[in-house]
Amino acid sequence: MNGSLVNANSISGNGYPLIMVFWKTTDQSEKLKSIYQIYSDSLVHKKIKIVAINLDEAISTNLIQPYVKSNDLQMDVYIDVNGDFK
Repeated sequence: MNGSLVNANSISGNGYPLIMVFWKTTDQSEKLKSIYQIYSDSLVHKKIKIVAINLDEAISTNLIQPYVKSNDLQMDVYIDVNGDFK
């Protein structure tokens, strides 16, 4: 989310299960908040890691960081503008 390139192989649960959520700010963004709420209520204590992969078009990437911060989503968020990861 900070603009640096990330190799997909570096995204890891550090030996624990990893949940990847693919989402768009313009389409069903409430689902990401719901998933995060379930995660923070019960899964974080089981050492399960969650990451969010945003699939927005380049024109709407400026919406991602404010959305994540305003909803206090404390997870790693990556932006897949070109759809390479997807």
